[in-house]
Amino acid sequence: MKFLRIVVCLFMVVGLMSSLGLAAEKTYTLRYNTVAGPEQPQTLAMNKFKEVVEGLSGGKIKVKVFHSGQLGDQKTSILNVKRGSLEMYDGGGPSWFADLLNYPEIGVLATAYVYRDLDHMYRVLT
Repeated sequence: MKFLRIVVCLFMVVGLMSSLGLAAEKTYTLRYNTVAGPEQPQTLAMNKFKEVVEGLSGGKIKVKVFHSGQLGDQKTSILNVKRGSLEMYDGGGPSWFADLLNYPEIGVLATAYVYRDLDHMYRVLT
């Protein structure tokens, strides 16, 4: 009987701790997919992003980088982000979004020579 009371008390303490947020803090994982190879700029930038986010969050946010289309090609990745089954994707140009989202107007952003220079491109896109 004494053992049973101890077990019940332990369950109550654990329940109270979790309801007060004193239990282990929740961590989050962000999965990032790209069709770029492991040494391409997009992947290197996301590895840096991973390093910064994990450091600033004290390890509460984990970033997993998947290169070379490990979690799917461009179309699959864009659709998975849209559906909420993938957190991040890089590698889809405006033409992919124009086709998948029924938004043909965005395709103009991929037109060759539409920007005078890099500064002009930044002003247009922001």
